[in-house]
Amino acid sequence: MDARRLALVLLVLLAPAALRAQEACALLRPHDVSDILGVPVAGAAPPGAHTACTWAAPGDASLGSRRIVLTLLSERAFAAGRVAERDARRRSVAGLGDEAYETTLAPFGTTLSVRRGHRCLQLQVVGFSPARDLALERALARELLARLNPPAAESVHGLRAAPRAAW
Repeated sequence: MDARRLALVLLVLLAPAALRAQEACALLRPHDVSDILGVPVAGAAPPGAHTACTWAAPGDASLGSRRIVLTLLSERAFAAGRVAERDARRRSVAGLGDEAYETTLAPFGTTLSVRRGHRCLQLQVVGFSPARDLALERALARELLARLNPPAAESVHGLRAAPRAAW
């Protein structure tokens, strides 16, 4: 295989991984997240992660600090998440996507995993009461699902529409 073909093959294989972090961060805007959390935030993909974005108050890395973590999952990772781990509680959630479940693991809180077709995501909101965290996760999941197939040009849940990403 000549160098040109090898470069093309590598580009085709590696480009999707390089774009996933940008896609995760493009799904929510930092100012929208700031409005939700009530603190200024900046969007940043965690080091080494290609599919996640975390929004948090700058300089506050404590376990209970207000933050939102959005992770784009493969179908395999979504399915693996259904299997109960030791000390984790799983609960199915009706009315979100094709399938959704919440996973609670103390002291880390609850994550919401949602699948629509072949697209899967996981959300975690931290920093409020457990009930408020869950309510915000569900509202954000509905917003993100609406952005996949928006019914109109504007958001149906009050957030300004972010650029659509084909994840």
